[in-house]
Amino acid sequence: MNDPTKAPEYAVVALDDCEGWKYTYQALFMSQIRTSGDESWKFYIGFEQELPSEEDLKTLKLIILSGSGQSAYDTSVPWIAPLKEFIKNVYVNHPHIKLIGGCFGEQVIAETLGGKVEKMPFNPAIEKCLGREWIKPTDEFFE
Repeated sequence: MNDPTKAPEYAVVALDDCEGWKYTYQALFMSQIRTSGDESWKFYIGFEQELPSEEDLKTLKLIILSGSGQSAYDTSVPWIAPLKEFIKNVYVNHPHIKLIGGCFGEQVIAETLGGKVEKMPFNPAIEKCLGREWIKPTDEFFE
């Protein structure tokens, strides 16, 4: 089990502000990636602007940014701009931390670091692909 007194090594930042998903991402990512139980994980509710502190950033090796029903380019969502500032801070000042994004998470990382994210044009001939991909991190992932 996670030792709450141990400094976090891995973080999951939940970004889906839909109440039904509030703790789902933590369980999803942790169950997919956690290996021995010796890792120290901490969870943050990013859409409530709860993000790792500067103190936590000193010990983190990895931050996972979850999916969301929001759009990375939507300037009307109040928590996206502070999230982008946080991502810039991690990228510039904490290069030892790996950033992984799922769906929205990868889009907001790309948008923050100079990429362009835009709405995909609707095409009824393109099927949506929803499902699960099994993740099996190698030992090197945790190094």
